[in-house]
Amino acid sequence: MKKIIFLYIIFLSIACESLGVNELTEEMSYYEYVGFGWTNFYQRNYFVALDYFDTAIQINEVEFTNSANVGKAWTYLMMANESLGSSLLESRRDSANFYFNKSSENSLEASELYNECDYEFCCNDCFIKDCEVGKIYSDVSRYLNYEQDALTYENLVINISAFLQDNSDENFYDFNNGKPNTGSFNLNSNSIVFLLAQLHFLNEDLYNSCLILDQNEVCDFSEGCLQNNISNDLIESLLNCLSSFTPIQ
Repeated sequence: MKKIIFLYIIFLSIACESLGVNELTEEMSYYEYVGFGWTNFYQRNYFVALDYFDTAIQINEVEFTNSANVGKAWTYLMMANESLGSSLLESRRDSANFYFNKSSENSLEASELYNECDYEFCCNDCFIKDCEVGKIYSDVSRYLNYEQDALTYENLVINISAFLQDNSDENFYDFNNGKPNTGSFNLNSNSIVFLLAQLHFLNEDLYNSCLILDQNEVCDFSEGCLQNNISNDLIESLLNCLSSFTPIQ
C-alpha cells in the first residue's frame, strides 16, 4: 500500500499546450514570468521553471511574490519525488518546505495585490490552496519515509480532513486553477480524498477508508461501509477503488 501512495505522489498526470503570451518579448511582467514557470512545470522542465519563478521574484515588480514562491515550492517537491533514493532528496524537500512557508507570509495582502492581474489564468488566492495541498503531500511523504519530524497518522488525518471540509462542493479544489492553460495536473479535492483513504487503509482502518470514499462519492460500495462488519467483498471493492485511482503517467 505504501508503494501505491508513493506512486500516487510521484506520478501526477501532466500534459501540455501553449501559454498565450509571447515568451520572446524583451521584458515580461511578474505574472508572465510566473505563467511561464508553470508552463515549464507542466512540461517537467523543472530547472527552467525555477529560473522563471526566480526571475519573477528578482525583477521586484510586485511587493508580494507568494505565487512565485509557491511555484518554486511545488517545483522542488516534484524534483524531490524524482530524487527518491538520491542524496538530493533531503535538500530538495527542505527547499520545498522553505518556499511553502515563505508563500504563506502576508498571504492576505498578496491575494489583494493579485487582483490587478488581468490575464485569463490569473487567480488572486489560488496560491493559498496550492500551498496547503503541497504541505499535505510533503507531510505524507515524510510520514511514509518514517522521518523523525514526520507528523503522526492522527495529525495527518486531522489536517487532511480539515482541508477537505473547506474544499468540497462549490469550493472544490483544482490545482489547475490560477495556471495558464498550458497543461493539466491531475490533482484536486478527490485526489486528497483518495490520499486520506489510502492512509486509513495503510493503518488498517478499513471502515474510515471506505467511509471517506463513499461519502465523497468517489467510489460506490453496494454493500455499504459497516463499522463492525467489514466483509471480504467490501475489502475487495475497496482495493479495486484505491487501485483505480492510481494515476498512470
